[in-house]
Order: sequence, then structure tokens, then C-alpha cells
Amino acid sequence: MNFTSSRIAKVLALVALSSLSGLASAADSSTLAVSATVKGVCKFSAASTPLAFADIDPSATTNAVITANLLYRCTKNTAGAAITTSDGVLATRTMTAGGGQTLPYSLSFGSAPGVGNGFGAAVQTIVVTGTITVAQFQGAEAATYSENVSLSITP
Repeated sequence: MNFTSSRIAKVLALVALSSLSGLASAADSSTLAVSATVKGVCKFSAASTPLAFADIDPSATTNAVITANLLYRCTKNTAGAAITTSDGVLATRTMTAGGGQTLPYSLSFGSAPGVGNGFGAAVQTIVVTGTITVAQFQGAEAATYSENVSLSITP
């Protein structure tokens, strides 16, 4: 083999290798579908204030009325549809004392929950009102009465 044919063979080998590398680096494309679902939820804040009546004088002639703030957050632009008690009762509830005494009262909510601002935003507030009427406390025994009320907020 002479210098020229050797050189031609090398050039042909380089051309062949560059052709193969072009085949090895051939690109392809694909589409990747990505999705996420953000749920519409509402949650109470642990910092809600308790509904604690002051000491009630049974000789009083006006209802004992107290308010507290229920703090909550909802997913952004999700409306809080309702706040309910676990037993569905608001109008006439009953607190009890250690000796089995009872004291009726009622709960009411100031307004329906508003549209959520998102969980990264400030908490929202609903006012809950507790009322013990004169007729309910004037016949009550001296005692400390209480009840735990389970509440739910639904979007």
C-alpha cells in the first residue's frame, strides 16, 4: 500500500466513524404529562378563643351573652359552606356540672364562612355567640357547668 492509498483509507475510516457517531447521537422527543389536584379544604386554627361565660348572677334580668372568634383557613377561592356541630344542634344545647346539674344554652354563628384566602394567608374569623336566657339561669343550681362542642367546617 502506498502513501496515497493509506491516506485514502484513513480518510474513509474517519468518514465512516463520523457517520456512525451521527447515528448514535440521533435525538428523539417525547411529551411528559404532568398534573396535580389541589383539594378544596377548610380547617380550624388551634388558636380559636373559647366561649367562656363570666360568672352569672341568677338574680340578673338580662340574658347572659358571650362571643368568641372561630379562626379558620380555606383553600384559596374555596367557599366555606357551613359550620356545623357534630350532633347538628345549635338552638338548645346543655352544659352539665359534676353533680349532674344541667344548664341549657344556645349557640349561633354570625355569618357563613367566606371565600378562602389560602393557607399561606391570614386566618379568617367567624363569630360564635352563646346565649343563656334569664329563664335558663334563674333556676340553675350553683355549680360550674361545661360542655365540649365538636365543630366541623366544610367547603
